[in-house]
Amino acid sequence: QFRLSATNAGGTVYSNAAVFTLRTVTVTLSRTTATIKNGASLTLTANTSVTWSSSNTSVATVSSSGVVSGVYPGTATITARAGSSSATCRVTVQANYRALLISESTFWWETIVRNQSNVSRVKNLLQNVHGPDGGSYAGSITTKDDLTTSEVMSWISTAFSGARDGDVSLFMIASHGDTSCSTNHTAGSICTYWDGDLYLDDLAIALAKIPGKVIVILQSCGSGAATRSFSGAAGSGTAQGAADLDFGRLAISAFAGEDPGLKVYEYEEAPAGEGFITVPEPATNEFLTSKFVILTAASYHESSWSQEGGSMSDSFAYFVYDMEQGITTSGSFPADTQYGNGDGRLTLKELHTYLLNTLGKRVFRDKDGKTYTQTPTIYPSDGSYVLFIR
Repeated sequence: QFRLSATNAGGTVYSNAAVFTLRTVTVTLSRTTATIKNGASLTLTANTSVTWSSSNTSVATVSSSGVVSGVYPGTATITARAGSSSATCRVTVQANYRALLISESTFWWETIVRNQSNVSRVKNLLQNVHGPDGGSYAGSITTKDDLTTSEVMSWISTAFSGARDGDVSLFMIASHGDTSCSTNHTAGSICTYWDGDLYLDDLAIALAKIPGKVIVILQSCGSGAATRSFSGAAGSGTAQGAADLDFGRLAISAFAGEDPGLKVYEYEEAPAGEGFITVPEPATNEFLTSKFVILTAASYHESSWSQEGGSMSDSFAYFVYDMEQGITTSGSFPADTQYGNGDGRLTLKELHTYLLNTLGKRVFRDKDGKTYTQTPTIYPSDGSYVLFIR
């Protein structure tokens, strides 16, 4: 109880007693946990007037009115404070995941319907997995068939528009590859609709412009997209055979050359005497954070039309088939349980090892008497990037 006193020369008088109740305000928020996409926002509300703050403004910021904005994938604690009382909300910012899957079923004089089937299978896989932070590709998968070279470039801009630093964009193209290309393009090309050429160095430049991480899957029935090996009579010892065997390194180098996370480039001499850039090994600490993650495999140049008994016709289709078996649409990842630590996080290395032990051991024989195998190739070669979780 309190009374007011007033004093002058005549003395002091007191007011009647009044009761004052002192209360401590307990702050409560509309939610204590939240998940938003990179670049998205939500509004938190409190039961009283508060001051807002974020523990990590590089992940999420908060305005004076409680609007939380995702800045980069990660977690941040948003605090609302009033006097000595406070309340928090733990905010998780997830990357946006987008995919563009292209099948080139009609090129030159060939129609390869299985390209469309393989794209559909990869789409199905992506709808049943999540990115390493729990984000999903579902709802953001674009599939296209028979695009010209200019249309491929246009759809790269369209499908990945809005991508931010921290997002993940997955690009796949299934077609035929060709190592014969102009002197200005040393990385080879992939065939597009009716005799078009999508040069891999041009593709790397276009994909490098997409903010965030870019996963690239190249599937080809020719030597123009990846490493392949063959043995036997004609071809294995020829200059063309040697050049083809090095194409996998050239293809990867097209992307490594556009990778801002690569600190050192090494210059070597190609078999034909033409200089090219190779991929430095992570053990030498020449990698920072790579922009690209690449998985690719191809069989020999003639696999689509010069087959014996149909076996070669199916050879490059095994790339997606074996990848599908290593990932599956439910349960654990076989590639993780068989060649990893079984933690439910599928790394590029685990999938690569699985493919080496499946795809890499499949042997195909062409009618020219040579035998062929498909060798999957990855970048960066340490393979530590986590592709998927359930």
